[in-house]
Amino acid sequence: MNICILGPEITKDSFGGIATFNEGLKNAFNSLGHKVLIISNSRGSKNFFRKSNFIHPSASLKKVIKDFDPDLIITSMWYGLINNKIQKICPKVKTIHFIHGFPNYRYGIVKKNILNVILKNIRKKTDLFIANSKLTKLINNEIYGIECDKVIELGLQESYKDFLKKPNNEIKFIFVGRIVEEKKVDKICEVFNHITENNNNKCSLTIVGEGPEKEYLKNKYSSSTIFFEGKASRENVMKKLQEADIFISLNPHEPFGLVFLEAVLNKCKIICPDSGGQLEFLNELKENVMSIDLNDYKNSKYRFDEFLKIYPYEKTDLRLYFEKYNYKRVADEILQSQYL
Repeated sequence: MNICILGPEITKDSFGGIATFNEGLKNAFNSLGHKVLIISNSRGSKNFFRKSNFIHPSASLKKVIKDFDPDLIITSMWYGLINNKIQKICPKVKTIHFIHGFPNYRYGIVKKNILNVILKNIRKKTDLFIANSKLTKLINNEIYGIECDKVIELGLQESYKDFLKKPNNEIKFIFVGRIVEEKKVDKICEVFNHITENNNNKCSLTIVGEGPEKEYLKNKYSSSTIFFEGKASRENVMKKLQEADIFISLNPHEPFGLVFLEAVLNKCKIICPDSGGQLEFLNELKENVMSIDLNDYKNSKYRFDEFLKIYPYEKTDLRLYFEKYNYKRVADEILQSQYL
């Protein structure tokens, strides 16, 4: 089968959650014997096209797609707008659009309405809408009126390889992601300071990522225990996670949270909110995960102290866990979908 993926791609100048998803999906389909082509607006992509080319397909983009002759096209984000025109390019092709999230209150009324109209337009011309979590499906279906056909939870490219998590001289906390308001990095620093206050253990927090709030937070939390390291490659991120003890991320409306899986792969214990799509796959990890009420975390001092003492994943079969949370399973579920 020929499968064409339209969306962000990992390049020297571009990477992120959806680009990682597309790369993982491509490799999984390849391993199952399928031919895959990624076409992207990401700078440095082998098959790069401007955004306008996807909305109003140019002759050159039509030629690339037609020459590849796909049986299946998978889109995400605004790339799904091409589904309005794709039937004229490839009349027999099936189309899938992945929903990776939902608008939040910071979008404003006008932006939310525009996104709603765009998604409903994509929905009309797409064979299958897939959400990455039950939360994503629920909010899109019930609040925004965008029907998602099914949920397929994401996974990782990497397979699990057991290793001995070496104890550090200090307890190392880490956050990886964009430093923007919705990620609650301010709250992460606040919670970290609360956990480590009057604690006998030496602790540190490393913030890996870039964003508009970075300089403000760097100045606000200037200390010898909180470090802002900027953007890192995926390879370096995985190395930092392996060296860390606790991954902390506090976005209360996380649609899925792929980075949580990356943290678990590297045997980090998890501190997260008691809401969000990540709970759908973290709850089975039991004592290795501490979910907190962001408005009432100060009453959890004893829980935090006990959580710091736990040796990670001593009673958890991570090999079995990652037999489910990998891209080969995602690819299989897509191809077996009754909607195609």
